This record gives sequence, structure tokens and C-alpha cells, in this order.
Amino acid sequence: ETGGKYFYVGGRSLSFLPLAHAYGCAFDFLAQLVVGGHITLLGRMPSPKILVDAMQNVKPTVICSVPLILEKVYRKMIMPMLEKGPMSIAMKIPFVNAALYTIIKSKLMASFGGEAQIFIVGGAPMNQETESFLRKINFPLTIGYGMTECAPLISYEHPRYFKSGSCGRYLPGLMEAKIMSNDPQNIPGEILVRGENVMMGYYNNPEATAEAIDADGWFHTGDIGTMVEDKFLKITDRKKEIFKTSGGKYIVPQVMENDFKQSRFIEQIMVIGESEKFPGAFIVPMYNFIRDWSERKGLNLAKLSNEELAQHPAVIARIQVEVDALNKKYGSWEQIKRFKLLANEFTVETGELTPTLKFKRKIILSKYQDAYKEIFSV
Repeated sequence: ETGGKYFYVGGRSLSFLPLAHAYGCAFDFLAQLVVGGHITLLGRMPSPKILVDAMQNVKPTVICSVPLILEKVYRKMIMPMLEKGPMSIAMKIPFVNAALYTIIKSKLMASFGGEAQIFIVGGAPMNQETESFLRKINFPLTIGYGMTECAPLISYEHPRYFKSGSCGRYLPGLMEAKIMSNDPQNIPGEILVRGENVMMGYYNNPEATAEAIDADGWFHTGDIGTMVEDKFLKITDRKKEIFKTSGGKYIVPQVMENDFKQSRFIEQIMVIGESEKFPGAFIVPMYNFIRDWSERKGLNLAKLSNEELAQHPAVIARIQVEVDALNKKYGSWEQIKRFKLLANEFTVETGELTPTLKFKRKIILSKYQDAYKEIFSV
């Protein structure tokens, strides 16, 4: 940090977020441009390996990311270290594990070029396991929240004061925020904001403007959350992504998806089942981990393709064990009763993810209609 600022003359950014989105445009590009920083455009899809290689050259001083990038780095680079060999044993020894945290942080920082002073994450909820570990090793992480309509920032906090599980404190002196709930600290409701950074309206679209901004000037974000002490916002889900089962029970997919991704066996999961009797899921297993697991179990599945693994009874049974364990956190109406394993990961290139790596749910449902019917043909 230089003079209390993260953007300064000579600072460096590796721009890999889509510049057509306000988040990437504001903080990867415009913020550096205003202060005289240096911007390097990645120009490729940001897989963990491509990013790590590029950061060795750029050595960015500030890194803006979406959660999925850090989650993949954690699961593919850090978790294997913690689960195998001498380090997995040493991590269980008090005082020794503290020293190992320092080593892990040093290796992780080095993989990002070694000079990053802050990692700003936004665009989607972050997996709690990943965030908790990064906080444990004092990784300079903060999670913000914003929308294009709010130019684009709504909440943020310095890593030193950041409250775990939140997305920062709503911007003091610039805006107001409230939760549409009788108990904003404990019962989620829609997040409403107003202030000088909130748009006047959608261009030439008075109907959409009237729907988004009420008579008192409050902008309805469409995000559901709570406001914990000291004005910290905590997002629980997108209002438009919540769906009902045929029994009238509400399902909050993003929260469930983040919880289920804690499993080492699950790469991606999309919860489905609007107007069905129960929620189901499309699951993309962590295939390389499953191959390693199968060798340890003597199942000899390492040479099978993803397509073959997705249909193998042993793999399906192991994923079922993970689903059953994670289901225990939820009420009976929320639990994933059936799922379908998919061979291919959802990607931006296939049109299944947005540029900020969120699910394009309608497109995925349309593409996997047969799998959907298989899940709910009961």
C-alpha cells in the first residue's frame, strides 16, 4: 500500500476481467489510467495456469478477480499440498501449522508475481472454505459488491478490517443502504441503495427505470442479503435466481452451490428444479481428483475418459456420498434428491458461463434437457 492507496503512479494491473463489464472497466482499466498506472491486457481466457504464467511477467501490484479464479487456485494448488505427504501431517501440529501458513502464503503470493498488495474479489459469492483459509494465512483479500447501475461500487472494506462472510461495508458518505426485512441482521431481504453514485435511470426506458427505482429514490438491486453490525452487507442470493418447488418451498441455488463446492469431488454444481417436487442438480465432478482417488482405492479408473467416468457406478456412488453429507445442512425440502453427472465443465467458450463466470442458467437447462428429464422422471 502506498500512501494509503492501492492505485498510484507506476502501479501495475493484469487486466483479465471483461472490460465490457463495469467491474473490470472501472478497476482493471480506468482506476490505473487515472493515476498513471500500467495496464497489461491478458487477451486470453483466464485459466489458473495462464494467469500464473502471465503474472510472473507482469508482477501486478493490485489484482481484481472473480471468486472462481481464487477458488480454482485454492483447490488445485493448495488443497493437494494440505492433503498429501509430510505437510498434511505437519498441519495437525500446533505452532508448526502457523509456520506452514507463512510458507503457503509466500508460495501463493509468489505464484501471483510476488508484488500484489491487495486482491479485490467481486462479481459473485465466494466459497466460504476458500475465503476462510485465505484469511487464516493473512492473504490480502477483500470482497466487494457492486452493480453497473451504481458506478459500479456499493460496498468494500480494507483487508485489515474486512468482516469474513461479508462483501464489505456500504460506501460511507456516498450512499445509503437498507434491507427489506423486519430483522435486517438475521432475516434476508432485498438490498436497496440510494446515493449520488446510483444511476438516474435506464436510457430511454422509463418502464424499467420505474421498476428499478421507487418513488423515494431507492434502487432495488435484486440481490438478497442481510446487514450485519457496522454496516457490512452480506449477500445470500440473487432474487431472480430463487425458485419455488411444486410444493411452494423456496430454493436458494447460489448458497447451496457454494456449499456443495466445498467437496473435493465436485468441480461445478448447478441446482435446478423450479416447479418440480424437489431440487436436483447438474454436477461436473473434479475428474483429475477422482482419477487419483480411484488409484488409491485400487479401482483403476485413471485411463477412463470423462464421459466414461460420469457413467461409472463407483464414481456416481462416491458423488452420492458427498451429496448426502452436504444435504444434512438443509431442510428436507431443500435437499438434492437426484443429480446427473456431466462430462464437460461449463465454460465461457461454450456459452454456458457469463464473462464474469456466472451460470447462464436458461442456456444450460436448454442444452441439457435430456439430463433434466432423467433427473425428474419420478
